[in-house]
Amino acid sequence: MDAPNWVVILVAIFGIAAAVLLMMVLSDVYRALKRRLATDKNDPLFVPGFFDRDEVVNVHLRDHTLMPRLRLLGFRRKNAHIEDAPPQLMGMVAFQTEDGRRVLIDPNAIKMLEAVPAHATPAQLLADDLERHLAGKLKLDAIKQRMQAGGYGERSQYAALPHYFDDADIRARDAGYKAMQQHALRRYIGLLRAQADAAQLGSISFLEKGERSA
Repeated sequence: MDAPNWVVILVAIFGIAAAVLLMMVLSDVYRALKRRLATDKNDPLFVPGFFDRDEVVNVHLRDHTLMPRLRLLGFRRKNAHIEDAPPQLMGMVAFQTEDGRRVLIDPNAIKMLEAVPAHATPAQLLADDLERHLAGKLKLDAIKQRMQAGGYGERSQYAALPHYFDDADIRARDAGYKAMQQHALRRYIGLLRAQADAAQLGSISFLEKGERSA
């Protein structure tokens, strides 16, 4: 075989090798881009101007269940793809509890997300809600449910407050009793904002005799 033929063969071999190497490099780049795009697509979605990443919210469900003080991780896109994950988990809203547990909730089950002030104490949250109740902006049942769910911390420190909860029917028919209890509730709110302890809060009984003499 003539020398020029060897040159042609070597050039052809190196050309094929270079083409194969280029295809391998391009394939690696494509796979890397695909993984990056998939990661971006699967990252939680946030709506600017509404909620931020890691914002603490109260989650009100349509069945009237309250899930207080959950950290919002994000909204999953319905067209996201996670390997081996069932499609039912796509489009879920991701939260984290105060003790670090991750929670996925069907967005169709959510009635409302309520932002919680970042540095508010449980007592301050209760004071805010009681003031909203007195202003006619929050039903008492919502406060009771939130308290039962632990949204205001340990319930035992608010031992006197159920007297106010239980007397709604008396307030409805007795204007004097209503005025007395609402006056007591305003004093109670003041103690909550002053970070009073359980003993101080317990000094307000919401009972007519004690409050009329207070």
